Amino acid sequence: MLNAEYLLAKDPDHLPYAEAVLKAATAGEYNKTAKWIADLIFQANNTAQKPSFQTYILLKDSYAAIGQFDRALAACERACRLKPEDGELADEFQRLSAELTVAKGKYDLEGDFRQSIKNRGLSKVADVAKRTGLNGDLVLEGIKELISEGELLQFIDSSEILTSRNLVLHRTTWEKIVEQVMQEIDGFHKRFPLRLGMPREELKSRIGLESQIYPMVLSMLSENGLLEVTDSQVARKEYEPELSANQDKLVSHLLARFHTSPYGPPAVRECKDIVGEDLYFFLIEKGQLFQVSTDVVFRHADYLEMVSEIESVLINRESITVAEVRDLLKTTRKYALALMEHLDSIGVTVREGDARRLATDNA
Repeated sequence: MLNAEYLLAKDPDHLPYAEAVLKAATAGEYNKTAKWIADLIFQANNTAQKPSFQTYILLKDSYAAIGQFDRALAACERACRLKPEDGELADEFQRLSAELTVAKGKYDLEGDFRQSIKNRGLSKVADVAKRTGLNGDLVLEGIKELISEGELLQFIDSSEILTSRNLVLHRTTWEKIVEQVMQEIDGFHKRFPLRLGMPREELKSRIGLESQIYPMVLSMLSENGLLEVTDSQVARKEYEPELSANQDKLVSHLLARFHTSPYGPPAVRECKDIVGEDLYFFLIEKGQLFQVSTDVVFRHADYLEMVSEIESVLINRESITVAEVRDLLKTTRKYALALMEHLDSIGVTVREGDARRLATDNA
């Protein structure tokens, strides 16, 4: 190696000296030096009046040995021009092309590929392949590796097998989503301490998640013990509103009014005036009160008793009027009408003229 460098230093334009340096550098695995010398030789041979076939072969082999497959392929292509009839050289060109594809895939999987995944949000596996220009099978293998390392999370609807249709998300993006979701939930609990949870659609709107991934995110956070999720709302796991002594007193006062007149209780507006709007909705969400119209609300237990009495009557007779419901429950027309219109709306009864009958499914 040192002797070759000495000869090259004495006569830098003499290619045999440069080739000797290249061979020594390649053999000694001095890859940076080998590439530097090879590039000089490549440029000199390209511009020579009579480019040397053997020099291109040396460059091809040297570049391949140090992993520079793009340059090896270029040198091989130049050699093929000089000897187009050489079948073995043509085969070598194909082999180097395959080596370059594999090498590019490995490089991108380690560098550009990982970064492109990290900088994106939710991605389809097929879209990752298109974006990086890599072979689909190679991308799948890379994604599987990142999943096993915990760097990627996969969202799969119906199968545990990773395919090009599945969705993947980088862990740093996932952590940001989790942080954002929990901040929104905690903020909601702080603003509305008496509400059992945040409406699902409101949370979705505030965090800006796609409809495709939103249910899966909620499901994963529920499985991880962070959230309590229902069909309509989302809350921190085990979150339970705590009433103050004064709020307890207000609730007791209101429920006493319902106890005194179960089928003719205070109107919705009056309830809100007594306990406040937040505390009123707390009683609704807890299932203690059940609102049947904009103005009429019952204790939930009383509501179930009234529905049961009406159904019992309709099992034994064809129909019932609002006036008959009023007399049956010993209430006023206001409450009887609100209740029957509610039962119509949920499919328990069907209105026919001035009377109601049980819906077919409930008959």
